[in-house]
Amino acid sequence: MVHTQGEVIFDEKKTPIGMRGAIQDITEQKLAIEKIKESEERVQLYLQNFMGIGTQLDGNFVPVFLHGAVEELTGYTKEDFLSGKVRWSEIVVPEDRAGLQEKAQKK
Repeated sequence: MVHTQGEVIFDEKKTPIGMRGAIQDITEQKLAIEKIKESEERVQLYLQNFMGIGTQLDGNFVPVFLHGAVEELTGYTKEDFLSGKVRWSEIVVPEDRAGLQEKAQKK
């Protein structure tokens, strides 16, 4: 696959006297974009069928992304977590809190 760009060169009488341009091989770029698109589609399909919660947390274990059965499993909406109204650590069962805090301190 190639990308081309060019222009016609005219003399003072507006007669075409030449052309200049560039041709660039974009095969690898197109393939990389297609792989990213396929990967994103697989992730979306996975998340749509996942019977749990997919999440991304920041360094303080505050969610920046939540997807899935958030309200069904926690009783709170995604917005409750993302806005900070409810903290993720507040819903973790007591016996798992120590491990969560230990991981947060390592960051």
